[in-house]
Amino acid sequence: MEVSRFSRSQDVITLRGRAEQASAILSELNQTPGVKKATFQGSINKSRGQDLFTIEFEYHALSQNNATKEVVNTQV
Repeated sequence: MEVSRFSRSQDVITLRGRAEQASAILSELNQTPGVKKATFQGSINKSRGQDLFTIEFEYHALSQNNATKEVVNTQV
């Protein structure tokens, strides 16, 4: 995955980027602790064999008492 744009407004994060499978990125985000309501914004387009996408989600930091360490490893 390659992120071409990242923006944040309070708890809402928007990612624009490219990946072999944008749906796999969305799935990983939805399984990540602290991430809520991850959805595609607009349509997914293809360019040079990769999906071009925009994903928006809410992020709420986990409290230190509930924090878990996770590594999200996405193969591109």
